[in-house]
Amino acid sequence: MSLLLLLLQAEETFKTIEARIEKAASLHVRFTRRVDTLGDAAQVDRTSTSHGLLAVGKSGQVRYELNYKQDATDKHLCLYDGARLRVRHGRGPIEEREAAPGLKAIVLSLFARGGTGACGNVLSWGQVKDSTAAEQKKLLQATNFRDVQGRTGLGFTHTPLNTPQDTADSVLWYDPKTFDPKKREDRQELAGLGRFVVTETYEIREDAPDDLFSWPADK
Repeated sequence: MSLLLLLLQAEETFKTIEARIEKAASLHVRFTRRVDTLGDAAQVDRTSTSHGLLAVGKSGQVRYELNYKQDATDKHLCLYDGARLRVRHGRGPIEEREAAPGLKAIVLSLFARGGTGACGNVLSWGQVKDSTAAEQKKLLQATNFRDVQGRTGLGFTHTPLNTPQDTADSVLWYDPKTFDPKKREDRQELAGLGRFVVTETYEIREDAPDDLFSWPADK
């Protein structure tokens, strides 16, 4: 098989994965994220691991949760109930932000192209009041597709939302039957900070229960 044909197949596979995610009526993703910092400014290798949840509901709700510690005191939570977006860092105050009516579509597109990290960046810090999924996809460009490990993985280059002047090399592993993402690895180098490898693994379900979209009571 020619190299050109392999590249075209990898791009078509990516489009299939992306379309499947974007068309989901509901999505429930449990994920683990590992960040390896290799040779930072202090020339020290570091590793951190966190766990999280990304969910979208049939009525347009969105939940993004990232837990840094087992006791959940360092939990990052973004919740959109279809009317308002609320964000909270740890035990800090709840911030309310305006969000676009199409926030669900934006989040699904971000997950398909940039993983859960892209979703968290936009929900936490991005301007989502007047944004659209098409605009976010244009910012998060994906190019240079390649085949990885036959039919179980594909590689590509994308532009990270938090550092649009840079590029990251990505590999996405998927289920060849369902085209659900299983694992993602992004490699990026930042001047003066070192090289970063972000690895995410996913457990995906198609239905997100309604109770996920209620703001949790403080304990």
